[in-house]
Amino acid sequence: MTTSGPPDPQQILILAGLLAFPERDAREALRDLLPLAPWLAEPLVELDPLPLDQWQGEHTRLFVNGYPRTPCPPFESAYRQGRMGGTVVAELAGLYRRAGLEAREAPADYLGTQLECLAILAAEADPAREGLGRELWDEHLSRWLPRFSRDLQVHGELRLYRVLGERLVVLCGEHEEEVTEVDAEEGPGSRRLGDWEGPGRPRDWGDREDALDTGKSADPVGRTGS
Repeated sequence: MTTSGPPDPQQILILAGLLAFPERDAREALRDLLPLAPWLAEPLVELDPLPLDQWQGEHTRLFVNGYPRTPCPPFESAYRQGRMGGTVVAELAGLYRRAGLEAREAPADYLGTQLECLAILAAEADPAREGLGRELWDEHLSRWLPRFSRDLQVHGELRLYRVLGERLVVLCGEHEEEVTEVDAEEGPGSRRLGDWEGPGRPRDWGDREDALDTGKSADPVGRTGS
């Protein structure tokens, strides 16, 4: 799969949204996204007859609390350090502050939070912000997103999540970065995530206001000083 041109901030936000826990109106939200993301058409065919609790169960198995281990925990610390938390969370919180942003509801190393920040920085034609976007990619996302994407393609039982893995691989290719080294020997999922309740739903999943506004709603990434 090949692409050309810089990453599209709107597409990055769609990928962030697909990590969210599916609520009752999630199918309608996906249909609304079809003009921007026609690659969602095939996953929707599979999801339409599927009971919502089965979709939610697959989300939980992949991302939150699988047994005997969580195959795709969407947290940088789980992939790079073999446990939740750690130094990468503080590093990311500092990067967000320098960008005038802060993580809300979800940990700073949650993939949805990182992707939203990447989209914000990619949308602004400011050399300083571009530098922060490169730092976010080079020092964080590139060091674990390729492996997470591959794991999602291997372990996802629903087409939606396998396609999400494919699109994340495309994003990695757009950044021309392929880092496969993993910092922790334990790897992802060595610590079960049963005590984590998960982030709120990012934008484009139904009844939320714009997730990139100046703090009007409780969103995973918000502007500081609002």
